[in-house]
Amino acid sequence: MTTQRPATALSAELPEDSLRHALREQVCVVWALMMREVMTRFGRHKLGYFWVFLEPAIHIGVWFVIRLVIRDGGGAADMSPWLFLGTGVMPLVIFMQMNSYVGGAISANGALLAFPPVKTLDTIAARFLLESGTLIVVAVTLFTAMVAWGVATWPDSLGTLALAGGGMALLGLGFGMCKAIATAFFPIAGNLNIIIVRALYLTSGIFFDPEKLPPDVQYWLSFNPCLHGVQLFRHGYSELYITNLADPWYLFSWALSLVALGLLAERLTRHRMKDLP
Repeated sequence: MTTQRPATALSAELPEDSLRHALREQVCVVWALMMREVMTRFGRHKLGYFWVFLEPAIHIGVWFVIRLVIRDGGGAADMSPWLFLGTGVMPLVIFMQMNSYVGGAISANGALLAFPPVKTLDTIAARFLLESGTLIVVAVTLFTAMVAWGVATWPDSLGTLALAGGGMALLGLGFGMCKAIATAFFPIAGNLNIIIVRALYLTSGIFFDPEKLPPDVQYWLSFNPCLHGVQLFRHGYSELYITNLADPWYLFSWALSLVALGLLAERLTRHRMKDLP
């Protein structure tokens, strides 16, 4: 004679099993989307692998030439010109790449949203995780090459570098989420995003030292959250680089606020995403 478990005990197990099953399903969905992104981005030709490493190098090289032309080829503190530009370019590349890649998550995977297990946030999470891993490899490779070339030393504070890089990645995620959802309904929002990102890029202190500017100019530039990420990154790489324009609270306030806005927008538009053409 078999003994049946009480209904109360059985019902108590269901939520836990259901949660575990749902979590496992979402992890599998995100992993599958990441593998699809790898094949789409890198699997067709090898240029995709090289481009992710070439892009920051091209930015550094272009700004180095421009600074030579205007006869401002020096670095800052104990930084060489190459390292000064590298510590400015890398945080901005993290922000811009994350914004661009996450911003295209919905448009690139719109057809997959017709499958019930695939949610809008799954496509965003897959791209964020894949791009985060890629950018970590790019950053390590870039600065290791600089050290090997003799134009840089090893960083002073990996924790500060991780804080700055993480803040810029979250800022790019927030911008990208808002871009992805907005452009799904209003394509012109993509053009607005480009204008904003370019303005942030040019005022973030990549090719100039903000600490040497007049206080009034510093004040207005300080409203740019990317500037705080760049300066924090530079200070983390070299503690001899002293800055008054690196406020991690300001950077993360912007980043988390935009991520929250993106999550809210996704929740409000979730039921309409699957109906988009």
